Amino acid sequence: MHNAFISLGGNLGDVPATMAAARARLGCIPGVIRTSFSGLYRTEPWGDKSQPWFYNAAGHLCLEEGIRPKDLLRQLHAVEESLGRIRNPARRFGPRTIDLDLLLFDTCISQGEVQLPHPRMHLRAFVLLPLLDLAPGLRFPDGRLVKEALEQLSYTQQGDTVFQAD
Repeated sequence: MHNAFISLGGNLGDVPATMAAARARLGCIPGVIRTSFSGLYRTEPWGDKSQPWFYNAAGHLCLEEGIRPKDLLRQLHAVEESLGRIRNPARRFGPRTIDLDLLLFDTCISQGEVQLPHPRMHLRAFVLLPLLDLAPGLRFPDGRLVKEALEQLSYTQQGDTVFQAD
């Protein structure tokens, strides 16, 4: 069995409803055995501040043997598309209905076009906090605890709201 961790985010439309739909569709991906998800966090936009605040969460997907990271990533993009995600290369960190990022896949460092662990996850409290809800002892492939990466960041948390300086 494989273990994959993903982040979920969005800031357009009824984001909690879109997240619920994404969770349901992720459970229907061929090869997904079971899923679990963190609660929702409200977070300031990263980079481009001239947009609505985001909701963010994390997910843990248990997968059948034989599933490859690039196949899972394609499935994540298909779920995004089915929920109205339109990629705008001119505004990379701009608003979106849903964003599903593959963060970790077993101990994979990188595989072809898939960069694992996600190259910016260690910089983002809005990714690490929900991830730690699911797996408090989770480690990066290099052995470092995800909790240690979070401790290196300057952020504040008030309930389910997270503030972080870019």
